[in-house]
Amino acid sequence: MGHWAEEKIAMIEKFSFKDLKPGDNVTRMLAEIPMLLTIRSILDDIITCEVSPECEELYWTFDLETGMEVDDELEWGPKYGRSGSYLKKEKTIIQ
Repeated sequence: MGHWAEEKIAMIEKFSFKDLKPGDNVTRMLAEIPMLLTIRSILDDIITCEVSPECEELYWTFDLETGMEVDDELEWGPKYGRSGSYLKKEKTIIQ
């Protein structure tokens, strides 16, 4: 079997943020830098994402409607009209 057959395949699927659920993989864009995250929870209108469940203190929050990062200390999010990062409207499926 060739090396390519052993690699994981990542597929991109378009979606609405409201279709997301805990455990889904999403891509956070910080400027033009992508970062793969996993959804930890969705409560009210906030999506909480993490890099790894082992690192509970490292997480990001995003608006469910727009995908904008929400950070009150930095004054990011829809209520401020600006954000430093956002979720792409694509879900990364790793097989």
